[in-house]
Amino acid sequence: MALETATTSILIPPLPESGETYASNVRAVLSVDADGKGEDVSIGWPERSRSKIHDHGKRKRNEEYQGSHGVTTVLWGKLYEWRLVDGEWIYREFSVGAILTEDPDTVHCVGSHTGAITHHRYEPPLTNRLTVLEENT
Repeated sequence: MALETATTSILIPPLPESGETYASNVRAVLSVDADGKGEDVSIGWPERSRSKIHDHGKRKRNEEYQGSHGVTTVLWGKLYEWRLVDGEWIYREFSVGAILTEDPDTVHCVGSHTGAITHHRYEPPLTNRLTVLEENT
């Protein structure tokens, strides 16, 4: 499968057979701050799983509805990311202890070839802010 942009096209790893939506192929535990200002998400990534391509609220941003800033830490295993940067897809891999940052302009997908556990912190909460940019296959 390829994702086309105005300037480039690159192959993105295929969705795992176990699920086609952002959260169906992973196990997540969500905790929202009592004041609603942020959320923590711990995710267990089975081997050969990934998210769909998504943003962090940029497409829904307006004066009243801001996107989300995030920090992701790899706690166990290895995580990979495809991130759209200046119209080009960049592939990176992360090991235990690595930290990824996201802002409302981030467009990416993350996953694991071998399995991983990650912890995510989003402010304001990412829930209901992200836009999935990838069609079901």
